[in-house]
Amino acid sequence: DDSEFFKGLSCSGSYGDQDRRATKILLSSLGLNGTLPEDIGNLTHLEEILLTMNNVSGQLPLSMCSLKHLNTVDLAFNKISGTIPNCIENVTRLYKFDLRTNELTGTIPREFGKLQELQQLYLSGNKLTGTIPTELYNARML
Repeated sequence: DDSEFFKGLSCSGSYGDQDRRATKILLSSLGLNGTLPEDIGNLTHLEEILLTMNNVSGQLPLSMCSLKHLNTVDLAFNKISGTIPNCIENVTRLYKFDLRTNELTGTIPREFGKLQELQQLYLSGNKLTGTIPTELYNARML
């Protein structure tokens, strides 16, 4: 059964279609370990990444910033560390960015203010410092 083989991964098109592309990674609450690979940027049609409540660690790969179709990043309740990359402004379709309860450091990037589709931004429960950037007021949907 092909649906079980691809459980947690949604693709465009039909099975066996040469132009089929990964559009969603939905693998929450599975106790997954490891890091997000830099190669995630090769999934150019990816729209959603939902890996909440796992043990994902390491930094957010810079290649995520090249995912033009990405609208949902939900990595809440993991062990993501490092800073949120400023290139997040390139993910112009971003609607939801949820990294609450991780180990992020640094400041909240002012570049979030350039994301006109952003409606949900969750960053509580991290080690972020500084003030909330005034540029966030430019994200009118937030």
